[in-house]
Amino acid sequence: MAQEIRDTRLIAFAILGYIFCFFGWQLPLILVVAYALAINKEPALGKQTLQALYLYIAYQLVIKVIGWFFTGFLWFADTISAYGFYGFLGDAHGVIVVLLGLALLLLVLLAILRLMKKQACHLPIVGHLADLTLGLATPKAKPAPAYQAPYTPPAAPVAPTQPAAPAAPTAPAAPAQPVAPAAPATPAAPATPQTAVPSGLWTCSNCGHENKGKFCVSCGKPQNG
Repeated sequence: MAQEIRDTRLIAFAILGYIFCFFGWQLPLILVVAYALAINKEPALGKQTLQALYLYIAYQLVIKVIGWFFTGFLWFADTISAYGFYGFLGDAHGVIVVLLGLALLLLVLLAILRLMKKQACHLPIVGHLADLTLGLATPKAKPAPAYQAPYTPPAAPVAPTQPAAPAAPTAPAAPAQPVAPAAPATPAAPATPQTAVPSGLWTCSNCGHENKGKFCVSCGKPQNG
């Protein structure tokens, strides 16, 4: 994350850091970095001075590794008595050192020009290391995990249902018997007219003779006897 420096005095300190880096002045470079981090505590200035320090360290480390590499080649050539490669290896080493010096000069000039224009300067690799040192690096946002539905255990298989037993056939209902017609009512016999019995007459139970007195005139039986 590159930050701009607005203060001209701080820009001068940052430019001094890159100049000390190019000429390999270790102590002045370390003092500038210490001032930026411990005294001034300006994040933008701290980043620029750290970039200069890391650029110097990277350049010196690459020079050392290349020197060890060519030293090994020279030792191998001396072992096999290939003295004709000595001059070639020396020239190749000198060319690589010059190219690395030019690359360092270009990076330093790029940083100084951007600082003079009050623009943010972020050098490759060393700029990221400076951000990590200052805690200014922005972590990459992780993509949101795809939504996963909660696991649902599969349902137990349903046992097949037994078909219902067919119903027993019912016997057909007996047909209704026809109702016999009611017998016609017999007409009532006409009442026989009763002959009016004259009052005072009674019939003798002994002989059946009708009498008016208290005694039967035929047999002499009394009326209530």
